[in-house]
Amino acid sequence: MDCPAACPCQPIRGGPAPTLSRVADLVHLTAESAARGVADLGIPARSRSGRAGYGVFCMPFLPSFTLTHGWAREVRRWHHGRLVAIDVHLPDDEPVTAGRRGGTPESLPLSVAVRRIEDLPDPRGWEVFVPRAIRPGEVRRVRPIPPSVGWRCPVAVRHRRPPGAQRPELTERELLAALAAGPGRDELISAVWALGGRP
Repeated sequence: MDCPAACPCQPIRGGPAPTLSRVADLVHLTAESAARGVADLGIPARSRSGRAGYGVFCMPFLPSFTLTHGWAREVRRWHHGRLVAIDVHLPDDEPVTAGRRGGTPESLPLSVAVRRIEDLPDPRGWEVFVPRAIRPGEVRRVRPIPPSVGWRCPVAVRHRRPPGAQRPELTERELLAALAAGPGRDELISAVWALGGRP
C-alpha cells in the first residue's frame, strides 16, 4: 500500500525528500512545579552522577508502563506534590552513562544503553544519565502520571539479584497460584511481568 501524501517519507513538493535523523525516546520524572516552562527552557542539568558531572536522569520507554515509570516513588522522596513525566527525544549517538543505581555506570551511546536496558531480564533499578541539559527542542511533551506508580521500597534492597541472574523459571500454574494467594502490589506486578515474558 502506498504511503499517504502527508507521510514524512514523501518528498516535499519542489525539493528533495527530508532527512529523518534517528532519535531515542526517554522519560524524565520530576515535580509538576519544576516542569513549568520546559517547553521554552528545556530541562536544566541539576542532578549529579559521579564523574559524569551534572545532567538529567532518564529512563527508556519500555513495553511496561510500570517499569518505565518505576522511579516515581524514589523521586517523590525529594519532590512534594504531583509528579509528571517529561518525554524527550535525543539522537541515537548521544553520549550517556547507564547502569544500576549504586553500581558503576558505563559510558556509551544512547542507542546502546537503551538496547541494553530493554534486554535485561529485570530492568528495575537501572537508569540513563544524560550529562548535559535537555534543550527545549528535545522536549516532546509533559504528561501527568498516576500517583500509585513506582516501587514501594528502595529497589536496590528489595529487588537485588546476583550478576547474571535470570528470570525465575516458574511454571504457568505456579505463577497463577502466586496470584491467587493474594500477593501485594509489587509481587502482583512481578508475577504478571513473568507471565508476560513466557512464550
